[in-house]
Amino acid sequence: MGFIGDPQAVARCLEFIEGASPFRICFLAVGSPQQEALARMLGARGRARGLALCVGASLNFISGAEKRAPA
Repeated sequence: MGFIGDPQAVARCLEFIEGASPFRICFLAVGSPQQEALARMLGARGRARGLALCVGASLNFISGAEKRAPA
């Protein structure tokens, strides 16, 4: 939580993602707007190759690890 304000943590995250490149799909699931900021930084650096999707908590909801709010 809050890693986006720590330049060293952001650098480690970007390097981790870039280390898995080229990838088919990379799910950025760290919440908004952090995941969008990571996607923008990845694009600007130009090292990672593949499709990055900003999915937030979608994976938690699909897997049942987290419940959706009532209607």
